[in-house]
Order: sequence, then structure tokens, then C-alpha cells
Amino acid sequence: MKKYLFMFIALLMLPVVANAKVTLASSIEVDGIGGAPLNANRWNVKLQTTLDYADIKVTPVDDSVTVEGAGRVPIQEGEQDITITLKKGDVTETYVVHMNMVRPKTDTNGNPETGASVPIVLTLIIGTLALISIIVLGSRNKMQRI
Repeated sequence: MKKYLFMFIALLMLPVVANAKVTLASSIEVDGIGGAPLNANRWNVKLQTTLDYADIKVTPVDDSVTVEGAGRVPIQEGEQDITITLKKGDVTETYVVHMNMVRPKTDTNGNPETGASVPIVLTLIIGTLALISIIVLGSRNKMQRI
């Protein structure tokens, strides 16, 4: 009876073992974005940078795993795929980072915009009100002296 019970439990576990994924990486991090989910082999990343590269850090589960495609990876504006391959013996895992790199907006001098801008009209209104206030206050002081 125990033998049949053991076989029944083994058959129940078979789908779990068959779908188990070997993970050779304990983490994969993309420059400034954080960790990538290791339960998927492909993910989308949007990166806004002025640099021509992205730093991709892969932490393998042990020293016998070789990593290709990580480190300082050259990138260009627009969409591109970065492939990361991990190998240990006969086992190979491939991850794809589908990256959409966007350059930040720049001003006329080529400097990145800060997002803090004061419209010219608002500046003129405030300046005019300040000038009127100075004139009115100055007039009051002259009238009080008379």
C-alpha cells in the first residue's frame, strides 16, 4: 500500500517538476530601474538617460555560472533588445531586456530641462506690479511730508 501511495504522490508532483525553471541568476538589475523579475525571460524597460550605455548587473547563483551580455552595455535612442545569457555546464538561460531608451528634453543650450519654468508673461506681470507698488509707496511718503 505504501508503494502505491508513494507512486501516486510522485505522479502528482511530476507536473511541478516538469515545469520547474532552473534559475542561474539570483538577481538582474537594470541601471537606475531596479531588479527584473526572474519569473519571466523577457521584460520591457523604459530608460530616460543622457548616457550612451546602461549598466546591467547580473548576480549569478554561484561562481561556476558564466554571464554574457551584462555589464556596461551600449545603447541608443529608441527600442532595442539586450540579451543576457547565463551558462552552467549543459544548462543555459536567456533573458531579454526590451529597452526603450529616451533622451531627456533639452533647452536651447543643450542642457537637460529641469521642469521648473516661469512663463515670460507671469514674469512681466509680477515685475509690473512690483514697479507700481514702489511708485505708489514712494508717492505716499512724499504726500505725508507735505
